[in-house]
Amino acid sequence: SLLAVKKDPGALPALAKAAKGSDAEAMEDAGYAIMVAQPLKYVTDQTKAKDKIIQRLAYRALGERALKENAGDKAFGTLKGGVESKDAMVRGAAARAMGAYANAKAAEQLARLAKDRSASVRRDVAVALSSFKNGELVDTLVGYLDDKDSSVQAAAVRSLGLRGEALAWDKIEKLKTSKSGEVRGAVMMGLSRLVDRKDTVGTREVLGILSSALSDKEAVVRVEAIRALGTFKSEEAVLSIAAQLNADEESVRIAAVESLASTELVSAVQLIQGALDDPSIKVRRSAIVGLGRLGKGGAKEALRARVEGEKDEELQSLIQKTLKKL
Repeated sequence: SLLAVKKDPGALPALAKAAKGSDAEAMEDAGYAIMVAQPLKYVTDQTKAKDKIIQRLAYRALGERALKENAGDKAFGTLKGGVESKDAMVRGAAARAMGAYANAKAAEQLARLAKDRSASVRRDVAVALSSFKNGELVDTLVGYLDDKDSSVQAAAVRSLGLRGEALAWDKIEKLKTSKSGEVRGAVMMGLSRLVDRKDTVGTREVLGILSSALSDKEAVVRVEAIRALGTFKSEEAVLSIAAQLNADEESVRIAAVESLASTELVSAVQLIQGALDDPSIKVRRSAIVGLGRLGKGGAKEALRARVEGEKDEELQSLIQKTLKKL
């Protein structure tokens, strides 16, 4: 958000209030971006804030901020206190901050919270574990795949994917039929990260799963599948993504344009070019950026041809700037 970009701590109370609404996760992430940009002393002071959301943001940011200022040991004691808090929001935030350390001491603290009674804390533990690269608490993540809370399951799938832990492949694949769209979406990301691209059979299987998910009833799942397809430099992936350029949902069309550019294939240029006529300014902006990223196969010519046809002044300027870089 614009507030997060400005890194203005004065915006924190408003974001904290918004984080109690329907867009809670996005608002919390925006607040975190502001908090982690502040000096360590400010962040530490805010761990005692009266507002529980601001307190949570401070605990979340404490680990990363402390390490940036070479004060990791000093902050670790505060985080240990957070792990022992009676407030689930604080326990979860302290758990998240442990991910910044990703060492044996942090793993020990996360193990204490692994079976926390609060699903939100277990989810935060799963998120934190994504930063660990030496197999720490992998059994905890695999166990979370059977958690009764879908947000915990989804976080575990994503963390296993980010860590490249394929030992639970079969369990993750079965979750593609979960009743939760959040979980189904996480599976798309997880499988695309876990499949060995040198494994022709496995890659074909995952591409099939991702392509099938493009007919999912929930847009969030389709977006995840599209993004995952964009990580494959495959003509099959390009064809699957292309069909989503005409989706009803703006978020799906944006994801399709961005993912086509991510494939880095020349065949994506003409498809993205068509999105320059999309009624949505956001989709057209993504198309301009995508063509600039590709910069080949007629991308430059497509942008030149669009300059006069684009009615939005901001996008006209973006086209000109993009052309100068090509």
